[in-house]
Amino acid sequence: MKPTKLKEFKFSGKRDITSRRPLIIEDKLIILFNYNVDGFPHNEVICLNVHNFSILWKYENSFVGNNILKTPTNNILICYMNGRLIEIDLKTGSPVEKFDLAMKRNGQTSNLYKNKIIISGIQGTEEVICFDFNQRQVLWRVYNQGHSYIPFIYEDKVYQCAEDKIVCLDLNSGSTIWKSSKKANYNFNPNNFQSNIVVGGHGIINFYNSINGKLLLQINTGIEETIYMIISDENAIYFGDTSGIFYAYEITETKNFIGTKTLTAKLKWKFNSKGAIQSIPEFLGGKIIFINDDKKLICLDKKHGDLNWQININGEAGISGPVIFENTIITSVSKGHVSKITESTN
Repeated sequence: MKPTKLKEFKFSGKRDITSRRPLIIEDKLIILFNYNVDGFPHNEVICLNVHNFSILWKYENSFVGNNILKTPTNNILICYMNGRLIEIDLKTGSPVEKFDLAMKRNGQTSNLYKNKIIISGIQGTEEVICFDFNQRQVLWRVYNQGHSYIPFIYEDKVYQCAEDKIVCLDLNSGSTIWKSSKKANYNFNPNNFQSNIVVGGHGIINFYNSINGKLLLQINTGIEETIYMIISDENAIYFGDTSGIFYAYEITETKNFIGTKTLTAKLKWKFNSKGAIQSIPEFLGGKIIFINDDKKLICLDKKHGDLNWQININGEAGISGPVIFENTIITSVSKGHVSKITESTN
C-alpha cells in the first residue's frame, strides 16, 4: 500500500499560519487556522465540502482559536483563548450565540460528555469551569491548581492536570474527589485506558485508579521528552514524544484474591519518526497514523511498529492531528496546507 493525495487546499495570504485538528460533520470539513496580523493574533474558521474541498463559508475573529467541536445541536463551537465560546451555524457559518466565560486565558475544551464541556485556565488564570449546553451557561467554577492542560471527562468525572498535579472532580458539582501530585513530574493530557486514567509527562506515563487516584503503574521511557497525547486499544497504549519517537506498550492487568488491581507494562515496539510528535494519533484498521513536525504523515503497523508508508504534507503538525473520513485521511497543518489522502495498491 502507498499513500496518494486526492485533494489539496491552501489557506494563504497570512503570516505564521498554524492549524488545529479538523472536524467533520456530515459532508462538511471545518478547519481552524490561527495567524498573525501586524503582530496580533487572528483566527479564521473555514468550512469546505469534504468531497471536493470547495469553500462553503468562512468565519473570522481577532484572537487565538483553541479548538472546535460539534455541539449537541449539530452546530460548531469555537473555543477562544480569551474566555469566549461562539456557536456557529453549520450550514451558514453565522453566529448562533456567543458566551463570555469570564476567564482571561484558557486552553482547549475537554471532550463533550452529557452535553457538558470542561475548560481550564492557563497563563495565570487559575480556575476550571463546566459549561452546560442544556442550561446554556457555566454550571460551576473552581480553583484549578495552576496552568492547566486539556481536561478529560470520563464516567461522570473530570480529570484535569495542572503542572505536577492531577485532580479528579465531580462533573455535576465540581467538588474534588481525589488529587495526586509528584514534584518535578509534570502531567499533561489525561485519557482512559480501560477503566484507568493514563497521563503523560516528561518521559513518564502514569496510570491512576479512576475511583481513588491510586498510582497503579509508572512507565519510564528513558528519554525526558514531553508526551502530550496517548491513545489505547483493549490491551496497549500508543504515544509519541517531542524527540520524535513513537511507542507501543502492552499493558496487563491482574487482580489478587481480594480484588486488588495490579498493572504491568512491556514495550512492544518503538519507531523513530525524526520529528517532534505533539498531536493525537488515530487508528486506521490494523494501522496507526500520526503527524510529526518533520512535515510527515506516518502510517505504522499497529502490531509490530513497521513502517507501512509516509508522505510529506508540507507543514508541521503542532497540536493538529489527522481525522478519518470514509477510509481517507484528512490533515491540516502549518502554512495552511490541507490534504485528503488515500491508500492505494498502485
